[in-house]
Amino acid sequence: MPTEFRPSIYWLVGSYGMLYAYYLTAHWLDRQGRPVEWLLSIGHNTLVYLLLSNVILFTLNSRLRVSPVAALGIGGGIVLVIMFLVSLVASRPPAESTRG
Repeated sequence: MPTEFRPSIYWLVGSYGMLYAYYLTAHWLDRQGRPVEWLLSIGHNTLVYLLLSNVILFTLNSRLRVSPVAALGIGGGIVLVIMFLVSLVASRPPAESTRG
């Protein structure tokens, strides 16, 4: 391994805290027994979220120079916009008729 590009220990283990929080949240949601609909929507349409978020981010990349906190807000806004767009085109199962 070249010495001039050696990664620091902080770079190697920096994401463990977020990964562990994600694991705990997923474990807690699994024990609830009731699915969270908006998370299921993201899971069912992962490719759409990935493609649309990349297109939006690459479009805005040259125009926006913001702080990390503002970037987090922009990322959340992008997810909300994509959730809205997916809800417009997503098919819903037909409601069951109660007539008998």
